[in-house]
Amino acid sequence: MQRSAILSAGRDRPLLFTRNRVLEEAGYNVTAATTSAETVERFFTGDFDLVILCHSIPIEERERIATLVHNHSPSTPVVLLADMATRRYNFGDLTVESDANSLLQSLPIALAMAAERKPPLSTTMIPPPRRPRRSA
Repeated sequence: MQRSAILSAGRDRPLLFTRNRVLEEAGYNVTAATTSAETVERFFTGDFDLVILCHSIPIEERERIATLVHNHSPSTPVVLLADMATRRYNFGDLTVESDANSLLQSLPIALAMAAERKPPLSTTMIPPPRRPRRSA
């Protein structure tokens, strides 16, 4: 089974390191970014199934990154980590409390959202079936 690729962004390096270790131990392939510029660069040069934006990134930057992700790849979900348990944001796909259990429980939901959004493969891209050769 292929491991889901996650771009995990946050400015708090110890928190980012710990979160990414938890995600990797849960079977995800994680790429870290510690600045907004690095997040955008890694997003455009990688192929990610999901983007996580930590509350340590200022809200305006998180909103810009989420908009950029959605404009470039509408099927890629953006999970926003809340700075308070009751906080919810309208610019991401899911807002999740920042504890490990909440995050791990939300990722399958976010990945399922992505699968629902991806358009089916075009039939013109699927090669026709091969016909067996006839013997002479």
